[in-house]
Amino acid sequence: MVMWIPSANRGERVFADPDRFGIARRPNRHLALGVGEHFCLGGMLASTEMRILLTELLDSVRHIEQTAPAVPPRSIVVNGLESLPVRITLR
Repeated sequence: MVMWIPSANRGERVFADPDRFGIARRPNRHLALGVGEHFCLGGMLASTEMRILLTELLDSVRHIEQTAPAVPPRSIVVNGLESLPVRITLR
């Protein structure tokens, strides 16, 4: 038996479109920071930092454009992107 962590936040029984990134997905019962007694001690700090970062980014950026294909990592354990080249136009 293997616990396949990258699959945890993409369960078809939990999420309507599990493979699509949806920043406003509700409800969003993901397991990224753990759950219950195993919830990450820094989870609230990480959530607050991301909220501040994204708020500042949205307030100061007029346009974000992808300039080259996204590059996934060469890993069966890590999910996400190795790089995503973008061009940012400020307000």
